[in-house]
Amino acid sequence: MQKVMRVLDTLINGLGIIVLCFMVIAIGMQVFFRYVLHWPLGWPEEATLFAFCWCTYLGICIVARKNGHLRLDVIPTTWPSLAPFLDRVSMLVSIGYFIFCGWQGTLMTKQIYNMAFTAVGFPLPQWVVWLIIPISSFLAAFITLTNFILSFTDKQRGAQ
Repeated sequence: MQKVMRVLDTLINGLGIIVLCFMVIAIGMQVFFRYVLHWPLGWPEEATLFAFCWCTYLGICIVARKNGHLRLDVIPTTWPSLAPFLDRVSMLVSIGYFIFCGWQGTLMTKQIYNMAFTAVGFPLPQWVVWLIIPISSFLAAFITLTNFILSFTDKQRGAQ
């Protein structure tokens, strides 16, 4: 299980780095072409927006792996003995939420695919942009489920 998670972490982080580098290059090109050559390009703004969406949703998976999503910790701080139980309940709720988002994202992506929209300034089908929602949601559900299972082992409990 740990090996699968390491490979998944490497893939998600690598894809995030590639998308982030693409954003920086596209924005840099747009600034150079617009302000130096006075010939603005049409595609970098839209492509950067798409890449930003992908970075955001990949970030969900990265944060899920570290179990770092926002949460209120008033009760676990007040009653530390409830902390492991509340963490597990939070993980189960998160898994349900991620599965719901993945399912709805799949339906939405399918609808956009059937409409056959393409981007205005960037030759990319719109469904490719929306595809990150079900991908990241189901990955985050899998990652959170893995964290939930590992929360019952002594190794994971000692790390918390």
